[in-house]
Amino acid sequence: MKKYQLVTGINLIAAIVLVNVILNFYPFWRIDLTRAKIHSLSPATVKITKNLNDLVNIKVFLTQDLPPEVRPVMSDLKTVLEEIARLNQSKIKVTYLDPNKDQGAATEARNYGIQALQFSSVKSDKFEVQTGYFGLALVYGEKSEVLPVASDVGNLEYFLMSAIKRLSSDKIPAVALADENSSETQILRGVLGKSYKFSSAAIGGNSPLPAEADTLIIVDPKSKFDEKSLNKLKEWLKSGKGVIALVDKVGVDQNLRSTGISQSNIESVWIDYGIEIENKLVVDEESAIANFQSQNGSFITRYSYWPQIRPENINPNIPALSGIDSLMLAWASPIKLSDDKVQTMFSSSQKSEVDDSFSDLSPEKQFNAGANGEKRVLGVIRTEGVKLAVIGDSDFIKDQFVVSSRQNMNLLLNLVDYFSQETDLLSIRSKSLKSSPLRAIPEGLKMTVKGVNIAAPLVILVVSWLVAKMLRERSKKDFG
Repeated sequence: MKKYQLVTGINLIAAIVLVNVILNFYPFWRIDLTRAKIHSLSPATVKITKNLNDLVNIKVFLTQDLPPEVRPVMSDLKTVLEEIARLNQSKIKVTYLDPNKDQGAATEARNYGIQALQFSSVKSDKFEVQTGYFGLALVYGEKSEVLPVASDVGNLEYFLMSAIKRLSSDKIPAVALADENSSETQILRGVLGKSYKFSSAAIGGNSPLPAEADTLIIVDPKSKFDEKSLNKLKEWLKSGKGVIALVDKVGVDQNLRSTGISQSNIESVWIDYGIEIENKLVVDEESAIANFQSQNGSFITRYSYWPQIRPENINPNIPALSGIDSLMLAWASPIKLSDDKVQTMFSSSQKSEVDDSFSDLSPEKQFNAGANGEKRVLGVIRTEGVKLAVIGDSDFIKDQFVVSSRQNMNLLLNLVDYFSQETDLLSIRSKSLKSSPLRAIPEGLKMTVKGVNIAAPLVILVVSWLVAKMLRERSKKDFG
């Protein structure tokens, strides 16, 4: 019997090892059990790759002996490139070149603008600086694009496919950005510049809005505009072009003091379409965690003025919200709707209320929505007769916040693609590891769970002892 069990165990281990070896050589056989299918190519990637009209030559300039910190990105890149190339071997060609070993490759890398990088690492307890290459160039016909990939760029599939689509498409979506304080939106500007034909815009003044742009993003408008400027924006909307407005109705400074209600009159444009941002702030029990400084040092706490938008409060029926399952807003204002053509994109939780006093925005302030709690609309979209999206917060896309919430940026890019009729990339962009915040539970339930956790091991131990004792006594009787 024991010999049979040993042989069975050895066979099982050997079978597991054999299956892993086979899957290592044939990765397309693997099963992807992740919710967002982050380890499988999306249907949009298959469609874009199989419909290519010309050869895409992907040249990877890569030093093989890179520090351990970079190797995971290198491995992921190779896997994605192999799977993409397998989809259309006649139109995708991947070539690996090591400029450190091949002078011709080094010259070619410099011609594409790919420079040698310095990587720092610790080897044998010594700090070392190593020079190497990690970048790639995509060539499609007479067009080319260079992508630096030495750092973690997040979604590699989207990173590659958006570049291929830009090269292979006759028309690249154009987007314009109107922000009165560009120093706070440097990350946004960088991402827009890589993904679209990008330009800056000014609503006020005599300059026209960029004619080539399909979508206009307005971030935190504070100015009062004359009638001519407002009419310029209204004509833009009437022409069928999109507007994404991110509006702070209540200003808050770095010391958590209210700077007053925005006096900009630009909201008269979307009031005509049934959208009005209220002079209030939403406070939500389901909020993000923030790090604050006090006289006694720093402390971490949930901050009710930073609503954490959960999946159940995001409208899955709107294509622009594809793959978006979590958002983090900061000092957001609720939106009142007066037209049934306007759709809610996302809202706060059922445990939220509003604050219209703004006298105390400190993290110590306690809120208890209780019976007065209800969902508050925070983002809306209208596509009937006009392309207009309005969000009652602009901070969520500024540099300070977007670095900790990648989904915030994905939402804005999805809206741009949606208004530009470029929906292919929506499903690819959403493929990333997603934030799944835990649900807040009542204190009574917490105590119950704690009690069960304490009592359960003791109960199991006692029951196990009783069962073991009963079996021993029965065994004695059987052999008695």
